[in-house]
Amino acid sequence: MSTDRPAYVEFEIRAVEDRSETIKAGHPVYHDVAYAIVTPPGGNLTVEKVAEDWVAAKRNDPFYRHYKEALTAFLEDREAPVDGTPIEMWPSVTPAQVKQIRAAGLRTVEDLAAANETSIAKMGMGGRALKDRAAAWLDAASDTGKVAEENAALKAQLADLAETVDRQSKQIDELTAGKPKRGRPKKEAA
Repeated sequence: MSTDRPAYVEFEIRAVEDRSETIKAGHPVYHDVAYAIVTPPGGNLTVEKVAEDWVAAKRNDPFYRHYKEALTAFLEDREAPVDGTPIEMWPSVTPAQVKQIRAAGLRTVEDLAAANETSIAKMGMGGRALKDRAAAWLDAASDTGKVAEENAALKAQLADLAETVDRQSKQIDELTAGKPKRGRPKKEAA
């Protein structure tokens, strides 16, 4: 499994019996508990744990902040942040390819670009081409940002040069204004 992408985490509230309270009360006592359902990118097996405990155990994980934000969003009844471009929003695939990619356990273009051999095999024919296309699309997207940045720098440099040329033109006009022309006078036609 790839470790450069966060695992997919979904949260849900489950009613969990509190045994000690049940024994004290003489009837079943339940509490709502948030659970994390965790699936690695491209995987089919899930792990289900109490959400707070699972997130706390991930404190040294590079994606700890992502997991914590997702849990906070869930508990505040907000949409969890997505780490990447959802496959459904990628303009380079057909609806059938979206289903094919999702069936392989991949949810974002970034996950597809980082897919391992198992995930590629799950996609079947064309899986490698989809992975390569995702990687190329991401490269092009990052290159576009670099090109835009370079373009902005060149525009700023061009504006500075235009300002310098204008200033020098004014200086030349001031220096030549009111001065007689140098050199021999023109010959008059006979």
